[in-house]
Amino acid sequence: MGAADPRHPNEASDDSGEYRIAPDETPSATPAAKAKAEAKPADETSIIVARRRSLVDDDSVDEDAPATDDDGDDLPPPISAEANPKPWLVAGGAALGFVLLAWLAGVDSLAIPIPTSTGTVVPELELGDRIGGFIRTLVFFPLATLAAAFGMLGLAFIDQRPVGDVGALFAKCGAVVAFALVLWLVPIDIRFVKQVVNTLGVPLVAGAIAVPVFRLTPRDAAVATGLALLGMALLVLGSLTVVWAVGR
Repeated sequence: MGAADPRHPNEASDDSGEYRIAPDETPSATPAAKAKAEAKPADETSIIVARRRSLVDDDSVDEDAPATDDDGDDLPPPISAEANPKPWLVAGGAALGFVLLAWLAGVDSLAIPIPTSTGTVVPELELGDRIGGFIRTLVFFPLATLAAAFGMLGLAFIDQRPVGDVGALFAKCGAVVAFALVLWLVPIDIRFVKQVVNTLGVPLVAGAIAVPVFRLTPRDAAVATGLALLGMALLVLGSLTVVWAVGR
């Protein structure tokens, strides 16, 4: 093999006079290899930074703090869902009007039976009894509606549920009370049973009707009914107090 040509250090000639390229002792890296070598530290650095950020975010979360959901998916449903109150007002007004017309017509089933020596007799309603029943119903209905709304609001407070649509709440309570008043028209010949049905049957029927109207469980309906009776007692006590104060 001949000596290397000083003009071409990477070339060497053999005895035949031909030149060939000698391999470099320190081959230079290709551009792709350089880019890969330069990118690798950057990737590792970004991974380390991301891990540190995730650790900081995890440490900043207080596990003992109550969980909150901005979307409100975990909130309980409201007591009164948003609805149009007009259909409930129309339905309640129709039921109330039916009971009022029954008083004016003097329906016998509205009268309290009177026990006699020969048995129980249902008296005929006189004009004064009809007008008195008509006025009592007009006074009782708004008070019972307020009591029913009080029971629903009390249930919302106990269960920590939002109230929802207030207008629909009062409209539904009025409709529930009006339909429950139809129970007065049930003919019963036993005086004691008739009085119990007129007194306690109305709130019980109203509580049963409230289950599908407000989508309540039997437990919630019972709680709302009990609170409604409490509210009615408070309203009656307040009205008696006002009458006593004005009378003095």
